[in-house]
Amino acid sequence: MNLAALMTLKNALHDVPFGGGKGGIVVTPREHSAKEINAICQKYVHYFSDILGPDKDIPAPDMGSGDREMDWMMAEYKSIRPGEPYRGSFTGKSVINGGSLGRRDATGKGVYFTFRYMLHDFLKEQQAFLSNTKNKFAQTLLSYSNKPLTIAVQGFGNVGSVAALEAHRLFSPTK
Repeated sequence: MNLAALMTLKNALHDVPFGGGKGGIVVTPREHSAKEINAICQKYVHYFSDILGPDKDIPAPDMGSGDREMDWMMAEYKSIRPGEPYRGSFTGKSVINGGSLGRRDATGKGVYFTFRYMLHDFLKEQQAFLSNTKNKFAQTLLSYSNKPLTIAVQGFGNVGSVAALEAHRLFSPTK
């Protein structure tokens, strides 16, 4: 519920036409065949078809799902509601089905650039203020602001792998 509330606020503040509802299916995808996952996606759309759509709730992929599943769900939505607009009913689709270029990498890049901003620009902008505080965390951050860092990434899925590769690409010692 917390994530749904945060997504609602984020989308409203940025005037993004997505709702904030978060729903999902508890399933371990690797324990199921592609045919079974497709059937699960179709059932999800059937169960929630009244609240899904370009002007209602617009589902997005999350852990264990991606453009394949979003394509399947959009196709099912289209078959349930023939003649109605359907391309905007799901985000995270493949590019060939109306998805956005760069969408898969966007979250990982956002994590990386936020982290980079915090370590470089923010610390430099706030150095005078942070130097005068007795906060141990602020002092630790400042002590690392001009030193090379080793970064550890927990998880190497869609987000972690992109964040790690972005950091490696920009800060590789060979550059």
